[in-house]
Amino acid sequence: MILWRRIQNLLEATKEGPVIIVNVSLVRCDALVLVDGVDEAIHIPLPDLTPERVNQLQIKFNGLLKSSGVRQRAVRDEDVDIGGDEECKKILAELWDHLVKPVLDSLAFSSDPDTLPRMWWCVTGPLAFLPIHAAGVYDTADPTRRIQNYAIVSYAPTISSLLEQSGAPIHKPFRHLSAIEPSSGLSYIPNTEKELDYIQHRLQNRDHVVLYKADATKDRVMKEMRDCNWLHLACHETQNATNPIKSALLLHGGKLTLEEIIRLDLPHAEFAFLSACQTMTGDENLSDEAVHIAGGMLLAGYRSVVATMWSIEDALAPKVADEFYARLLRDGERPDNRKAAEALYFSVKKLQEEEKDIRMLSWLPFVHLGI
Repeated sequence: MILWRRIQNLLEATKEGPVIIVNVSLVRCDALVLVDGVDEAIHIPLPDLTPERVNQLQIKFNGLLKSSGVRQRAVRDEDVDIGGDEECKKILAELWDHLVKPVLDSLAFSSDPDTLPRMWWCVTGPLAFLPIHAAGVYDTADPTRRIQNYAIVSYAPTISSLLEQSGAPIHKPFRHLSAIEPSSGLSYIPNTEKELDYIQHRLQNRDHVVLYKADATKDRVMKEMRDCNWLHLACHETQNATNPIKSALLLHGGKLTLEEIIRLDLPHAEFAFLSACQTMTGDENLSDEAVHIAGGMLLAGYRSVVATMWSIEDALAPKVADEFYARLLRDGERPDNRKAAEALYFSVKKLQEEEKDIRMLSWLPFVHLGI
């Protein structure tokens, strides 16, 4: 994976935290870790993370999502009974024991929630469909057995995506686009209006373009994406298993496909919040490639992306968005897309603290990609 690029260039992507590349082959699993200040990759064997174990974890987790009603296409239904906590805990514990803990131990990471570094995971194969960002043991009060107490986790579809997004800061004036389409002929998403209200409240007098319902057409959204450097999309999404590049965000009167997103020329793009369904879910047959909507946003030029691994509950989406923008905009200065991962981390943490009976599959899907 990294033979074609000099290791010194790859290390440019590690200045804010380690980049962990996990390779799953037919015979073994290994991690290669890039760390700032170290001239060569650190090799960490993962003898207990066998290919068979990884495949079984992915099958179990996919079955859990299906049985819990969160694999429905383009649905964010607050009435869905999301269960499966016990099975979810077992899967997260296995990810901790056989993947995350060996890596943290090898890197001599210590648990200090007051000074959390960044950490990027670049995974391939079935691991790309598993929530590594939440790996841990949840049947204990011991916080040192959960990855959230060691680092703020982001994903990198490819190492080159980090290199391409880690250039000089963009100095174009801040302009935010909110594109909200709660229906597109499918089930209505009632809380998108509340989500928009929260965003408008947080943005206050900042330059903000709103495309709502009938105004959120494919052509208008694409036009404003070229003019705005921040984007918030709240809509339905559809996966195309036969031709993944045709997976799309469903806007008013048309689809914005992954193929079209990748082809967009967005030199000023900085950040995108995809408040849709399964925007980081790729195709199982192409799991070594960044074949998902969030990955397409990175390829189009966005440096930082918030996405979801499966359908999110409609009642919870506005709460996460509200806290997220509150954290990024609290100082009154121009928001920094490099702080998006931290803002998401604490937004989800607050959701867990305030929603005492929240199911694990309700807070787990929110993820960050990019710098």
